[in-house]
Amino acid sequence: MTKRLLLIGSFLSAATLCAQDELDDSFWQLVEERIEFLSEEQIGSNSDYTAQFEYLAQAFLSPIDLNHTDSRELHQLALLNQTQIIELLAHREKHGKLLTFEELLSIRSFDRFTILLIRPFCTVKSRQLYPDPSFRTLLTEGKSTLFLRHSRVIELAEGFKKRENGYLGGPDKLYSRYRFQYHRRLSIGFSAEKDPGEAFFSKEQKQGFDFYSGHLFIQEWQGFNKLALGDFQAQFGQGLTYWSGVGFGAGLGVAGLKRVGIGLMPYTSIQENSFLRGLGLERSFGKFRLTAFVSSLMIGGRLIEEEGKTLMTGFPGNGLHRTAAERERKARIQEQQAGLHLRYTKSKTEIGLTAASRRYPYSPARSTQVYQRFGRAEKVQTNLGVDYSKYLSNLLIFGETAYSLGHGIATLNGLLWMADRDFRLGLLHRHYQKDFLPIQSNALGSNSNNTNERGLFLHLETNLFRGLSFNLNYNLYRFPWLRFQVDAPSSGLEKLAELRYSGSKQIELYFRFRERKRQKNARLEKDGVEKIKEEISQNYRLHLTYQINERFSWQSRIEWRRYSLQALNSRGLIFFQDLNFKSKHAPLSFSIRLALFDCPDFQSRIYAYERDVLYAFSIPAYQGIGSRYYLLMRWKISNALDLWLRYDRTSYLDREILGSGRDEILGNHKSQLKTQLRLRF
Repeated sequence: MTKRLLLIGSFLSAATLCAQDELDDSFWQLVEERIEFLSEEQIGSNSDYTAQFEYLAQAFLSPIDLNHTDSRELHQLALLNQTQIIELLAHREKHGKLLTFEELLSIRSFDRFTILLIRPFCTVKSRQLYPDPSFRTLLTEGKSTLFLRHSRVIELAEGFKKRENGYLGGPDKLYSRYRFQYHRRLSIGFSAEKDPGEAFFSKEQKQGFDFYSGHLFIQEWQGFNKLALGDFQAQFGQGLTYWSGVGFGAGLGVAGLKRVGIGLMPYTSIQENSFLRGLGLERSFGKFRLTAFVSSLMIGGRLIEEEGKTLMTGFPGNGLHRTAAERERKARIQEQQAGLHLRYTKSKTEIGLTAASRRYPYSPARSTQVYQRFGRAEKVQTNLGVDYSKYLSNLLIFGETAYSLGHGIATLNGLLWMADRDFRLGLLHRHYQKDFLPIQSNALGSNSNNTNERGLFLHLETNLFRGLSFNLNYNLYRFPWLRFQVDAPSSGLEKLAELRYSGSKQIELYFRFRERKRQKNARLEKDGVEKIKEEISQNYRLHLTYQINERFSWQSRIEWRRYSLQALNSRGLIFFQDLNFKSKHAPLSFSIRLALFDCPDFQSRIYAYERDVLYAFSIPAYQGIGSRYYLLMRWKISNALDLWLRYDRTSYLDREILGSGRDEILGNHKSQLKTQLRLRF
């Protein structure tokens, strides 16, 4: 960890010389750390995490002024825990403006590593105040950015070869995005996307792209803190009552146990069902802040007739519309949502009240699966919740409780204890009843949604010696009711331990162990009865990062996975080597990876984050026996124009056919070419 933080400090002066328009290796290391703690359900080829990381990138390019910022802006940055934020604001109120970053060392919860971590994203220089802009000011000081992206799997799948029963469109994936910004006050954006196989400017899709999104977002205007029009997200409390969009896992360390909803934010991703479309307003009244939103979004699904009634099923869908059958499900169901959030803030105490409601035009079809008996969505559903946090010296207590009207309750409560700068402890208890019905929830948990779960998180982090740190995560949970592929109440345990050494500015080395024990159906051949057995997966990782010089760095990783369920035992192994080059004197930069993997089956697969073009994300599952490599290159043509090229290829030794059905590829290799152009003006 120290190595990563020291790297951040070392490139600060170079970033300044480059007018703060370059994202450095340490930024992408932060991205990798957060993505690695996504659940497997959240990782997919169609996933987009732009909204989660764009704010961090903007803060790097235009640092936050610590002398004028507030808790919401610092929480959105997601680099400081709430204890550090509270103590920073209290120090500023008592002693006045910060003169240097080193002054932060006088705050108990800050150490030199924390300062190095936030330094590229923050400043202590006085921030210019930006009044309500005139049209002329917008033209002269506003910044526009245009992205154009194209990607394509080079080998043709069967679905693109067939004239009948094949895909409606070509194999190209197209993405276009325009965004205009006036500092942090104003954002106007439009995005458009077409997935491989979807029609494009044809009789099936005359409008061109399959998905369009747009937003107008204003902060501190005409007495309103925020105004959102078009597509946006809303996140409150700990994410239990209402939280739209992706929520990352607990991650390493103590800070990840507490989430902080930042209210309204513009939607800049391209996932087609995880946002709001309508109007959102936020306004302060003294110590109170009120947020309100309304939304009407057409989502995918299928309508069926049953006993003379129209019912919904198969919603909200995955956003793919490549065949006639998939297109029939596109935008069939109107999802209406509305919500209110009232927040009271005084010194070291916060209390929030949330009310959210969702309405569908038809009732959802009843499932015949027993495990879904309590989890069926309602035609009209309302959830109410209260969240709180209280800072007591070096102890922070927090929690949230939500109630689905006519159904169940869900609650979580936790504490963060900062004994000193070298030892931190976090606890989080959760109890989500089986009949609690989330509308849009993303609180911490081990189930696929915030229902049918009881559990306890324990996180510990400590600095053992200079340059040596230790992190421990422990998660014990139980599912009181049945789940998918689990025909009885079940339990589980997850452990993560990491020992990290950062003894010099050049080397960082860590060893990480992860284990998950969870119960799952196991078929017994004697009588055919499904009984639950313990499913165990263990991952052992050794990772080395070495900064060769100011231009070159490399990363090496070896990871071994063990999986067992009853008589099934599987093993997986991956080794990869990365080489990265970047120089402030050269217009070209690149990243190269060569990976070898031996993961024979689905159970032994290993996920690994890969660098991609800006605001694109690659997290492939290494599965099978073979090799994979990629080359990512960026050419800074001018201060206004950048070009990215990425090529990857996976070759297999254990198969001659890849995929199945319409996605089947004849051959033992698969390759993809991706290009992206960014124009800034």
